[in-house]
Parts: sequence; C-alpha cells; structure tokens
Amino acid sequence: MMPRERIEWINKVPPKGWGWGTENKSYLFLVKMKCEKIPKGLKGGGKPVPGGYMFYAGKRTLRSKKETIGQYIGSIVSEEYNELYATSDEVTVEIIAYDNFENIGYGESKLLRDAENMNGAAASDNWFNQTNGGGTGTQGYTKVPEMKLIKEKVDRTIKIVEEGRIKNPDIGKGTIKEQLKKINKLLKESGEDVYEVGFSDKKELKTMLSAKNILQVRDNLVVDWLVTDLIEAFNKDPNPNNFGFSVQFVPEDPKGLKKVISANNRGTSCYKSKQGIGMFSILIPYSDWGNWPWHIIKRFGCKFNPQIKNKRAPNAIEDAASDCISWAKGEKWYKEDGKLNFKHNGNKQSLKEDGWSDNKIELIWDECDRKLENEELDEDDNIVVFSRTNIKDDMCS
Repeated sequence: MMPRERIEWINKVPPKGWGWGTENKSYLFLVKMKCEKIPKGLKGGGKPVPGGYMFYAGKRTLRSKKETIGQYIGSIVSEEYNELYATSDEVTVEIIAYDNFENIGYGESKLLRDAENMNGAAASDNWFNQTNGGGTGTQGYTKVPEMKLIKEKVDRTIKIVEEGRIKNPDIGKGTIKEQLKKINKLLKESGEDVYEVGFSDKKELKTMLSAKNILQVRDNLVVDWLVTDLIEAFNKDPNPNNFGFSVQFVPEDPKGLKKVISANNRGTSCYKSKQGIGMFSILIPYSDWGNWPWHIIKRFGCKFNPQIKNKRAPNAIEDAASDCISWAKGEKWYKEDGKLNFKHNGNKQSLKEDGWSDNKIELIWDECDRKLENEELDEDDNIVVFSRTNIKDDMCS
C-alpha cells in the first residue's frame, strides 16, 4: 500500500463542460488539516483541537484560462493558516462541487452555516473562517438555518405533547383550560427547547382564516376535497386532540391577531363544521419570525406540506413553483441576461428535502416558466396579506 502523501486532493479533476469560457467556472473546496493544538493567534489558541482537525472552506472562480485546480487554497490573510497548511502531517483538500458562481456561493454559505450542528463555522474553534460566508453569490441561505431551527422546535413541541398523551392519557382529558395547563407543564418539565401551546376557539379560527386575514402559502386558499372530509371528521368527533395543531405567528403586540402558518385546511374545516370547538395551537413569538421577509414566511409554511404521503394534502406542483419563484425573487437570483434563476441550487435542494423526485422537479421548472410567461405570479400580489408590510401592520394594529 502506497504511503499517503502529506497533501491529498479529492475530486481534483473537474467534470466535462466545466472551466474557463463557460458559465460553470467556480468551485467549492474544504481544507482539513490535522492539528493537536489550536494555533496561537486564533480564538482558543493553545487549547487542544476538538476532534484533532482544523478546517477552512472557500470558493474560487477561475481568473484566467491558464489557472488550474490546486493553485488556489484560500484568500484569508492568516499566518496561522498558511503555517499549518505547510507543516501539518495530514492535509486533505476536497473539491466539494464544481458549478456556476451563484450555486457555488450558495454552497459556501450553506456549508459554513451548517457547520458544527448548525452553530456555524465562525463560532467554532475548529474553523479558520471568521464569517459564515459573504460577498456576492452567497445569498439564499442566510435565513435557512434559522427557519430550519424554528421548524425543528415546532416539530419537537408537537412530538413531546403527542408522546405525552400516549404515555399519560390524563393529559388529554378535562376542560381545554385544564388540558392546556397539563400540556405546558409537560413541555416545561421536558427540559427541551419548545414553544408554548395555546388554544384557538372556533370564532378566532374563523377570524384568522377569513379572506382578508389568511396567511396564504398555497396558490388556492384551501384544498376543497380535504376541507369536505375534515368537516365530516369534526362533526363525527370534534375532540381537538384528534386534529393536531394550528401553528401560529404571534404578533409584536401579543394581544393582536395571530396568523396561522400551518393548518389552514384543518382550521377552516373546524370553524365550518357544526360540532368543532377549536384547535390547540403552537405559538411562535414575534422575536423568532418578525424580521422575516415574505418569501421566508412562504417557504416556512410550505415546509409543513411536503411532497410525501401523509394525512394532510401535500404541496401541489403549482404551489411548489410559486414558492420557487417567490424565493428566487426574494433572494434576487437573476442570471446575467436578467431572467429569474428559479432553478438555483437553493430551490432544488429545498424541493429535494421536501421529497420531490427529479422528474417532478422538472415539472416544477416547467410550471415556473408557465407562471412567469403568463405573468400569473408577480412578486407579493396573490393576496393582500402577501405584502410583508401588510402582514406586520395587520398583526401590530
């Protein structure tokens, strides 16, 4: 077996069609260097390196026809980095992706922000990177980790309550007030990072989900067949424990009108039914979402309706296309010819996470073309509350 070279390159040979003279002339790389102690001059200098390796990630766009892979290993001005690269017993440089400037910039931002369990490379002692990506080409991922963490917090809250009801059926018994007391006590005692659970009665649901107040992430207000089925289910047994949670944004003024971000169909079915009395709710405080522009809010809502088999209606191709267009506009993803780059890797990755197959993603791209050609979707014009300003005004008035 041949001994390992001190500097090992992985994926150094670019794919066909990539390189100078093409749109695809950028790449993303990760440098991993064996190191026992954090280099002096860095945060934590002199302390043992957690895991025994230091890292640096960067992106590069070819500057000339003569430039080859391997000439560039980073633009940071750091004697510590240069010295460790030159002296470490084990250095690995991996080319993670070859692509165009925009996709590589997005990839760099994602890699650095996802590092260390989504705490970010800049906050870690193991990384030379002092920021989590920046400059042109990196837009598209700055709010994604924040959105994911909040979605995980919602899911964690729901899981704890649902499992608690199974282990202790008494939690789901008694008046709504009594159940809420037991639910929030359970959440507090779990020691987990969770949200408070509330309850929206039938009247409040009707107000929140009226045409002038609804926070709409689908192309259509509701899925008619699903509402019909759910109305029947509410009339058969209206126990709120049977219908999950209404996920809601709390306004800056806690006494103001909340907005439903998930469970529009179930909430609509509840207030339209004869027997329904209301739904338990997950309350997301304003501090967690109040600085989100509309396209972040829209995608966050779509994450509760992924393209997978479940009891709720998944996103339709039309809904997914609207989301991709909204996100591309919000992140200002445009090609050199000025056309909207809705096929950006940021959108493709989000669709993959939601369970869309490659074939269906192609159909979504076709639908995006159709919507843009017919001008059926202009930025923030589907419904009055699509306006970020209107959302804030509505919730704070």
